[in-house]
Amino acid sequence: MKNCIRKFLKFKIRSFQIELIKPDIKFLLISNKILIKLPGGKQLVTNVLKRQLFYHFLVIHCNKMTRSATILILLFVMLLSACDRAASVQWAKSIPADTSRAFKPDKILVVPKKSFEFNSLRNSTDDALYLVTCCEYAYFPFGKLTDKASLRNSLLKNFTITKSKLDTFTNEMSLSNPSDDFKQWSDSLELELGTNNKLCLYLDNDPEATTHGYISFGQITTNKVSFSDSIIIGMKTQDFFKKFFDYFPTDLCKKYKVVKFESCIFDVTHFYSFDKGHLRSVLFISTK
Repeated sequence: MKNCIRKFLKFKIRSFQIELIKPDIKFLLISNKILIKLPGGKQLVTNVLKRQLFYHFLVIHCNKMTRSATILILLFVMLLSACDRAASVQWAKSIPADTSRAFKPDKILVVPKKSFEFNSLRNSTDDALYLVTCCEYAYFPFGKLTDKASLRNSLLKNFTITKSKLDTFTNEMSLSNPSDDFKQWSDSLELELGTNNKLCLYLDNDPEATTHGYISFGQITTNKVSFSDSIIIGMKTQDFFKKFFDYFPTDLCKKYKVVKFESCIFDVTHFYSFDKGHLRSVLFISTK
């Protein structure tokens, strides 16, 4: 808030001085308090977070000031109100009416988005949040991939395929009718981008599988890789939580250095590491 006021005063200080020379009214910003000096040696000190004192003062003394001075003071109060709101209101303005999906890490209420498909809260530590989710993002953080060819038009198009192992076999659906046989395949891929960015993918066309493909291992440390939902290395911690939560207090955003997402069906886990308020790296691990 002080930065907001200082920027305003730095830009507008001359106009205030010119307008207020005649009534000899001075505004001074001291810490988080406003000192108003009036003619005759009178002064008022008010906490900018408790502006009702300010309003009370204006009601009592407005008849003793010129009309222009009163208007300028009111405009100044409006500026303080705007700065105060900008600094104190969190990115989620209020707790949503629907809290049926809410849970409490560290006994503080948070509300995940419906699309996140929150499943459960695992044992978290002081600086690590561990969540189980059934959302598609847990399986397809770079969008759905169907086969090797689909990489060309995906978010992973800049990666280089360094290894590919394709296995094929025929699934005999009916002994009496060979035409019903189904040709199945699975492809294990290794992708690289630069020196510290690697992904291992498993893709298949198994008709009985609920999902076709997942990340078995990977690490991303560069902002040249875009994830689904506009997740990217270097983004602010608060912006990361905005993607998955309707309400997540700022203090909790600052608290967690690692956020873990585990898929509720396959054992695929994402580790998001944060440092100095920004996303620094992402690690993928699967035990499959």
